[in-house]
Amino acid sequence: MKNRSAFKIFILEDDVWYGSMLQHYLSLNPDYEVKRFENSASFFGALHENPQVVTLDYSLPDCDGGEDLLFDADDEVLLVQSLNSFFDRTGLSKPLAKSP
Repeated sequence: MKNRSAFKIFILEDDVWYGSMLQHYLSLNPDYEVKRFENSASFFGALHENPQVVTLDYSLPDCDGGEDLLFDADDEVLLVQSLNSFFDRTGLSKPLAKSP
């Protein structure tokens, strides 16, 4: 039986392999209750459960992370995205790598 005061984490990730891996490793901590969602509709449908932390894929087929961040919650959000894709989608400049 899950701890009623478990730290609730939601994972919104459409990549099944990556989402499953993240869910598995986070679930190793018995104090964490981890739920994974593969689309934003199921994610938004479960927000009433008030997760403490959300890991968020910035690039989903049915919406992007910017839309997902519009939900009204006091959650901590961790954006998960390929770095190059993130900079391409947001228009932000890539940081310059320093040479050793």
